[in-house]
Amino acid sequence: MLLDGPLFTGYKLKLMRKTPGSTMILRYVLATAILSGLLLPAFGSASFSPADRRCINCHEDVAQHIQDSQAVHADAGVSCVSCHRDDFARRAPHRGEPEPASCGQCHEAANERHQLGPHGGGEGDPGASCADCHGSHDILPASDPQSKVYHLNVAATCSQCHTASEDFDPQAHVEHLNRWVAGDYADGIHGRLVQKGLRVAPSCVTCHGVHAVRPAQDPDSLVAPENVANMCGSCHEGTKNAFTRGRHGSLQQGGDTAAPGCVDCHSPHLTVATDTPTWKLQGIQECGTCHEKETLTYRDTFHGKVTSLGFVRVAACADCHGAHEVLPSSDPRSPIAPENLMETCGNCHSNLNENYVRYDPHANYRDREGEPLLYWATVFMHGLLIGVFGVFGLHTLLWAWRGWRNAFAWRFGHRSGSDDDSKLN
Repeated sequence: MLLDGPLFTGYKLKLMRKTPGSTMILRYVLATAILSGLLLPAFGSASFSPADRRCINCHEDVAQHIQDSQAVHADAGVSCVSCHRDDFARRAPHRGEPEPASCGQCHEAANERHQLGPHGGGEGDPGASCADCHGSHDILPASDPQSKVYHLNVAATCSQCHTASEDFDPQAHVEHLNRWVAGDYADGIHGRLVQKGLRVAPSCVTCHGVHAVRPAQDPDSLVAPENVANMCGSCHEGTKNAFTRGRHGSLQQGGDTAAPGCVDCHSPHLTVATDTPTWKLQGIQECGTCHEKETLTYRDTFHGKVTSLGFVRVAACADCHGAHEVLPSSDPRSPIAPENLMETCGNCHSNLNENYVRYDPHANYRDREGEPLLYWATVFMHGLLIGVFGVFGLHTLLWAWRGWRNAFAWRFGHRSGSDDDSKLN
């Protein structure tokens, strides 16, 4: 035992005169003081306060972890009891269960913002604690590449919750918690750029915020429909300006909640680069979610048939109408304005004339009232095709039946010994 050496003989004589309870307390205090003096020099690089000495006696592994990670709290002189303020932490040996560390005692503003969103938790939902994102004893500043909240590490930190596992039940999870977004983000253009180490590429907190993370249904959220254009425009400023000048942006600024925004056309997490064949084909489908009639008639044309087969060397929606500054044909700035059609079609076709650009790429043969000539021409062609194939199909069947009948009659006639070929007719 620590107090059995000759150095402590004098102390033993005094302790023996005390009650058993007092003896244990005195022994504990003396051992704590001696061990604190022995252990603290080993952690000299971390700024442990005198109040931490009792903690280090038992939690040597935590002290070593803090020292190795050069945690920001240790360098700032924050003691153990600064975070662990309950009676459990102040009494040693401990009894019962400890309370969570009280980060809000120092980080009051950040804590208030955190409580406003779903990460703050609610009824039946523990939410995400400070330690879930920042760590516990190994908290590093966000500028440190080893920090869990360093820009290039944020997606990995968020994926601890927002990733679906094999045993994940989509029907049982909390409503606001989308467990698939981490995988989509990693496969999208933004996630791939971050994985390559591009710090200017957006991470989760770029769009959703840091502590005041709110659901998209909240008008104050950075990703609320009315705020998405400004959020995306913080990086894509030129694109945002073009969108604002276009029809979609004008409707959105006028308060039309049904007007499409950035994330209606571009997936917010699985964002595809617009210079890829995948996006060109996907863009047609995205336009079709609102413009169903126009997409249907586009599919009737040569352009639509070719893209339906997966080829992209023909015109898609954005090639004619524009991508972000989409304007009606009545606007002289629109690429599909009558005075601009020669130039627009000339991007792909050469030797054009005025008759060529009079072609209607969205003619609807199903519209009897709007386009009666095309409608009845289609009805006539369908009837002609059905009649021709029906008549000649029936003729082929009758001819085949006659051939089969004669073949059987000839075979059975010869087997019966008959030489009268006239019976075969």
